[in-house]
Amino acid sequence: IEYLFHNRLKDFKIQTKKLSIIRDEYNEAVYHIKEQLKSIDEKNSSQTYQLKKAIYYFEDAKELIANKEDVLKHQQKIYQKELKNYEKTQLQSHLINIGVIIFIFIIFESLKRFITNKIEDEERYFKVKKILNITFFLLMLMVFIIFNIDNIIYAATLIGFIAAAITISLKEYLQSFVAWFYLSFGNFIKTGDRILIHINNVDIIGEVINISPFKITLYESINNTTSVHLKRAGRIVFIPNNYFVTNYVYNYTHDKMKTIYDLVEFKIPFDEDIEKIEEIAYEVALSVSEKYMEVASKQFLRLKQRYDMRSRDFRPRIHLIPHQSDSCFTLYIWYVTPYHLVMELKSQLSQKIVQRFKDEKIQFYKTINK
Repeated sequence: IEYLFHNRLKDFKIQTKKLSIIRDEYNEAVYHIKEQLKSIDEKNSSQTYQLKKAIYYFEDAKELIANKEDVLKHQQKIYQKELKNYEKTQLQSHLINIGVIIFIFIIFESLKRFITNKIEDEERYFKVKKILNITFFLLMLMVFIIFNIDNIIYAATLIGFIAAAITISLKEYLQSFVAWFYLSFGNFIKTGDRILIHINNVDIIGEVINISPFKITLYESINNTTSVHLKRAGRIVFIPNNYFVTNYVYNYTHDKMKTIYDLVEFKIPFDEDIEKIEEIAYEVALSVSEKYMEVASKQFLRLKQRYDMRSRDFRPRIHLIPHQSDSCFTLYIWYVTPYHLVMELKSQLSQKIVQRFKDEKIQFYKTINK
């Protein structure tokens, strides 16, 4: 690169120009002092002494300028000599190396196009293309090492630059590979767990079906999120492992805890019998979730052995809270359910609540369209 662009020659020219300006300023300053010395009265011994002292000072500094010029000329000669030596000794071999690399590149690209054009399957096409690219990279690495085997330091430096380039270009893959160890030994996500992640403002819930060195594979489950927002489920979702290091992950089945709290809500007018509504809601929720409460308690006790947690009661929670915009209460019914039966129990509970309210002549709040 230095042989092609001669960057240091430009630096020498700049330094020489600066030195020339300094020399001119020096000569001008000496001339000015000498003129002042001629114009003053000889009887003024103090001023005469000061001006002569300044001239002696400048005479000493003149040697510094001369020395600097000699150093610059000497460095420039050495630099030009290095360029000539490079031209006589290494330039030819470097040109041959570059020519060999270009030749290999042309042959490899021709071979790659010939092979890929024979492949009709798109998925296989990308796999073969990736393998060929990796092979080409490794081949180029071997060529670089062979070309510079006689210069160990240069070869080591070159390999260091290549390693740095690989690290930068494959940053996400390296992060995912390191995160794989974190996932494998952290024991907070494992195959079979149901998790929720948030990607591009979309909540994704699914079962972990595979954990590989670079990605986690989810099977999207049927749940309230997919029912209300996405309107579809059953897709296979691939998430890079590095996502799990820098983002929040909700695990529905961590350790031995396989039950969660789910919510059903209704709007109730203010003039209805609130106590009766709470009683019916609690009774129905208890009948639906009672057999899972004991399971949840046992699972929680196992989880409590691992974490510092207070004791918890898994009975249904009933809350009636005024709605923010409508003139009614919002009835919140929290109940415990196995993670894989959320939609089934939600359906059973909702149907029973509606039927009981109808039997008791309890009305639901109807939104008035304005």
